[in-house]
Amino acid sequence: MAQSVIRVLLETACAKQFLIAAYCLMPDHLHMLAGGTSVLSDALEFVRVFKQRSGFQFRQSRQQALWELSYYDRVLRHGDSIIEIAGYICWNPVRRKLCQKPDEYPYSGSQSFAWMREVYLPPKS
Repeated sequence: MAQSVIRVLLETACAKQFLIAAYCLMPDHLHMLAGGTSVLSDALEFVRVFKQRSGFQFRQSRQQALWELSYYDRVLRHGDSIIEIAGYICWNPVRRKLCQKPDEYPYSGSQSFAWMREVYLPPKS
């Protein structure tokens, strides 16, 4: 099921003109760092369609809801490091003790850069 959610995430990003710099699907939440690729990119619409499509598939197979109604988002500011944020995202399963190293976790990745190579160092404490 997790691979299906990731497939829907990547398909929806493409359809809604977004590029996913980093994602990590955890057992109880999703971390995602995304950026619009067009002046027409609409983050609210992207998230709405993604949650609708992935939630529908999940409900069909599991007879329960996948997502909560709301979500937490943060807009990056000038000076925010995309690499540091992507690093935080890819180290999330290690912090939760789901794996020893980020590249062992099968439900994370990037559409825009070789993130494992660039963010492999542990985040600063």
